[in-house]
Amino acid sequence: MSDFAHPLFRWELAGDSVVIVTMDYPGRSANTMDDRFRHEFTALIDHLAEVREQISGVIITSAKETFCAGGDLRELMAATPADGPAFTAALRTFDEATRRLETLG
Repeated sequence: MSDFAHPLFRWELAGDSVVIVTMDYPGRSANTMDDRFRHEFTALIDHLAEVREQISGVIITSAKETFCAGGDLRELMAATPADGPAFTAALRTFDEATRRLETLG
């Protein structure tokens, strides 16, 4: 298994088969959870699930001063009532990805 590079997440295989994932949203002072973040996080979890038999653990860290600032305020402020169903679906998908990480084994 090789290291995994993704625009928002760096992946290193450390000792004892532990994967260290570093969040680093390019061009931002903080990691924020916008649509791009949620999509790439889900792809990261998909990859971890594919290799779960080869790893013994996952550590998620941040290259920023803070771990994660939370939801992207620009995205949230731009949302309209019409965006509600799609936004809710996107959040459910993200929630499912975090649950998959939690129960990876």
